Amino acid sequence: MNNLLSPAEIAQFTSEVGVKKAGLTWWRQLLLGVMAGMFIAIAGNGASIAGYSASSVGIGKMLSGVLFGAGLLMVLLAGAELFTGNCLMAVSVLDKKIRTSAMIKNWFFVYIGNAIGGIGYSFLMSLTTQLSMDGNKLAAYSINAAVSKCNLEFTNAFVMGIFCNVLVCLAVWVSYASKDVVGKIVAMYFPIWVFVTAGYEHCIANMYFVPMGIFAKANSAYVDAAMEQYGLTTAQIDSLNWSNFAWNNLVPVTIGNIFGGSIFVGAVYWLIYLKKKKTEK
Repeated sequence: MNNLLSPAEIAQFTSEVGVKKAGLTWWRQLLLGVMAGMFIAIAGNGASIAGYSASSVGIGKMLSGVLFGAGLLMVLLAGAELFTGNCLMAVSVLDKKIRTSAMIKNWFFVYIGNAIGGIGYSFLMSLTTQLSMDGNKLAAYSINAAVSKCNLEFTNAFVMGIFCNVLVCLAVWVSYASKDVVGKIVAMYFPIWVFVTAGYEHCIANMYFVPMGIFAKANSAYVDAAMEQYGLTTAQIDSLNWSNFAWNNLVPVTIGNIFGGSIFVGAVYWLIYLKKKKTEK
């Protein structure tokens, strides 16, 4: 028995998955989005703890990447709706299986759900003593990471968003190749590890990382630790706010994620495998 789908079969399967996603009622899309946002936030939390005390930035990102893949693993196997992965619904639209409006509706409710799950988890964790770990160093790390993300130039955030979702959607794509759980885990794990290590920008993950820094900023001891450990200025601390998060990060990163997943992965593979198939009939 063949346990592996060919690339052409993956393309067809992806198109069928998009139909099922579009067929979910809005409240299921929303609730499954909340679950996915929480899964990604939990993984981001673990990744931060793994990476904050590393001796170098590269080592820290590599260690973070070891754990962050658990987020997508939970999304795929437990059942949840993740906006970035759902950019592959473009395959179903191009394959004329669903309407563009159905895809956009799914994206809307899933994105809102992801935000509720990610920001909500960040808020709840900020109520604990976790950020005070290791003499407030975890809090300092969280604030520094969030400041960096709130001060990205549009082009930088957009391009880093593209390549992030190329890898996330490829992780989903190759996980479809396997029909067993172990195969799916192994297939999706390495693209996610690469994206985190490379420092690409993921809009849903940032719904954990930036709010965590914003909530940490409310504690003066955490701010002092960040300024001392990373040399942050008062102006940089002040730039860490919801407005900069939205306009300097979420907007360009989300657009980049859509381009990366829908066009550079979904549309390309549709063109290679599914459009050719229909032309030859």
